[in-house]
Amino acid sequence: MAETHCASCHAIGKKGQSPNPKAPRFATLAQLYPLDNLAEAFSEGILVGHGPMPEFQFEPDQIDGLIAYLRSIQSPRKRAKKRVVN
Repeated sequence: MAETHCASCHAIGKKGQSPNPKAPRFATLAQLYPLDNLAEAFSEGILVGHGPMPEFQFEPDQIDGLIAYLRSIQSPRKRAKKRVVN
């Protein structure tokens, strides 16, 4: 489903850049949005502000699958380096 509906704009794998620079990479979505909130958006119809994204509405089983996939590819958050002060 991600390949069919999303890959033309989003990087849908663990690595790589999105074809549309304004479209977030799927591997970093949890840093931008709580994934549980995306489930509701997917069920009601998602509209975003990164250009010509069509409105999508998915069935519950499709949403569960997409959210599970998103969870499986999330990059760990980068931690700030600790500074040692002498």
